[in-house]
Amino acid sequence: EIFADQNDMIAKLSKDQVIRAKLDAETLSITIYNSTEKSHTNVDGSFMWSQLYLETLLRMPQRPFAKDELVQICRQHYHGNESELIKLENFHQTYTPNDAVKWYTKDCFIYRSLNKALRVQDIDLLFAFGFMILDIFNQLKLENNRFHYTTGETIIRCYRGQAIAKEELNQVKSNIGHFISMNSFLSTTQDRTVALIFAPTSNEIYEKVLFEIQVDMNLMQTMPFADVAHLSYFDQEKEILFMCGAIFQIKNVINNETEGLWIVQLALCSETSNELKDLFDYQKQRMADTTDLISIGKLLREMGKFDKAKRYYQRFLCELSSNDPNISVCYYGLGVVHDREDNYDEALHYFKKALDFQLTVLFLNDSVFIGKIYGSSGIVYYHKHEYDLALEHFEKSLNILLRTIGQDHGDTALIYTNIGRTYQAQKSYDLALENQSKALAIRLKVLPPDHPRLARSYLFIGDVYGDKQEFQLSLINYKKALKIQQKSLPENYIAIGITFHRIGRMSTNAREYQSALESYILNFILSN
Repeated sequence: EIFADQNDMIAKLSKDQVIRAKLDAETLSITIYNSTEKSHTNVDGSFMWSQLYLETLLRMPQRPFAKDELVQICRQHYHGNESELIKLENFHQTYTPNDAVKWYTKDCFIYRSLNKALRVQDIDLLFAFGFMILDIFNQLKLENNRFHYTTGETIIRCYRGQAIAKEELNQVKSNIGHFISMNSFLSTTQDRTVALIFAPTSNEIYEKVLFEIQVDMNLMQTMPFADVAHLSYFDQEKEILFMCGAIFQIKNVINNETEGLWIVQLALCSETSNELKDLFDYQKQRMADTTDLISIGKLLREMGKFDKAKRYYQRFLCELSSNDPNISVCYYGLGVVHDREDNYDEALHYFKKALDFQLTVLFLNDSVFIGKIYGSSGIVYYHKHEYDLALEHFEKSLNILLRTIGQDHGDTALIYTNIGRTYQAQKSYDLALENQSKALAIRLKVLPPDHPRLARSYLFIGDVYGDKQEFQLSLINYKKALKIQQKSLPENYIAIGITFHRIGRMSTNAREYQSALESYILNFILSN
């Protein structure tokens, strides 16, 4: 480009430098869903949980002091950085939801902090940014509607120049035909030349990559995307911004030796087209009965992040009025977390508080929630080896649930599971199998085929067969459980390692020593 005026050249160079710094800060974080890969290295669970967490953030109602909380966090982070603090104060005083994209594209703390939080899944910081993520989502959704009416094209192509780690590129190459999710916002351009300008040079760690993204404008139910050039702080022509969590199919990966880069061809996908749809729908349904911090606490609990779950439950308790029904929900959640941390007396304490609140404040005595409290209390007594008390609480729970929600329900299945486990502990193996089989039959009816609770049913049935010295039947059920877990849980989830240990132990009992060794090695890898 030739400039007649030196000031124009300086302005252009300064602008390019800012954009380059912005692209550097937007290092991509991706997760891949491969429905056919069953090895312990797959990332399918991470794919699911990142989608669910984003869904939870987008669903939560706005909190009145959310912006103040974010500003306070950023003040601490940028303490001593006067330039950023000035921008932060300007943000605090002037930000409105209609400025969300503009602030995101500005050279300041927002895109650096937000994209980093998205990349590393910093749950606390993402929660603080929740209001802005929702504002960007809503703005992109509005602009997406306009974009559809004004573009006049049925297919558009977008480009993104990027350096990605060689290992990550290899993962993409080995998953052609499968799905990829962008964990951060994805800034692209419709100008291929512009994208190439900002594609960094390859080195021993990173490869130079050009993402070519095909977008079918008639596709429904996608994460929103839009031309944001008129909203951006830098008025870049043909800038298309995709919402974080957008899902693409990997069409091809080409080594372009002429340009010295790899071309990754992607196609934007509908949320209904990826093979985790049934599982997402079920998980969203499970999350739908709670809002705000309870949603976050429940999701963190499901993810095994117990300390953070407790913090959010306690935080929400401080925000509730004295007769709010959600108080007992928080007490229940705290009880579940303490039970999973083996703090049994503390767990019983919170379950009792939840039950007392239901009985004495809300004047309820025969609700599904009370049935769940009795059931969870029974689990704690089971963990304390007080099996008669456990069965007593499970029977109370089962009677309430059968009256209120009936036989074919996930909560009823859970009670049958726990009754079966208790009979197994008492060495009543036939009664144990009878109840575990009831639980499995219900779950096969009401759950999607790859749900983690189905895996648990197979594991418990495998445990009973192991105690009965029927090792091959045990292994069959363990392997069914493992197949489900590898599709539905994060790759480093502790439950997968425990399942490998179970398979190793049972293979040893069955004198299948090579299989046992392989399973123990995989358990060791996941445990370290």
